Amino acid sequence: MNCYHHPQTASVGLCKNCSRGLCQACAADEGFGLACKDRCETEVKAVSLLIQKNKEAWGRSRAVSLRAAVFYGLMGFFFLLFAYIVQNVPVELRYLFGGFGTLLLIGALFSLINAKRMKIAPL
Repeated sequence: MNCYHHPQTASVGLCKNCSRGLCQACAADEGFGLACKDRCETEVKAVSLLIQKNKEAWGRSRAVSLRAAVFYGLMGFFFLLFAYIVQNVPVELRYLFGGFGTLLLIGALFSLINAKRMKIAPL
C-alpha cells in the first residue's frame, strides 16, 4: 500500500481516524496510533482519550457491582432473619419479608455474576 498523499512512496501505516495509508512524512505518531499530520491529530487524540476513560469506567463498574452484591446480600439476609426469627409478627408480613429477602439474595447473586464477568477487561 502506498501513501494517500504521495502515491509513489510506500506507506508505514494507516491513519487511525480516516484509515488512509501514510508515509513517514505524512504520519504523526500520537502514541496510540498514527494520524494524518495536521489533519487528523486532534481526532485521534480525542478517540484515544475516550478509550482510556472507558477503560477506567470499566474498572470502576466492577467495584460498584461488588458493593451492590454485598448490600443486596446483607439486606436479604436481614429480611429473611426478621421473617423467621421474630415470632410476634403476623404471618402475612413474615411471608412478605421472606419474599423480599429472597429477591434481594437473588439480586446479590446476579450482581456477583455480573462483577465476575467484568473481571475480564474488554478488548
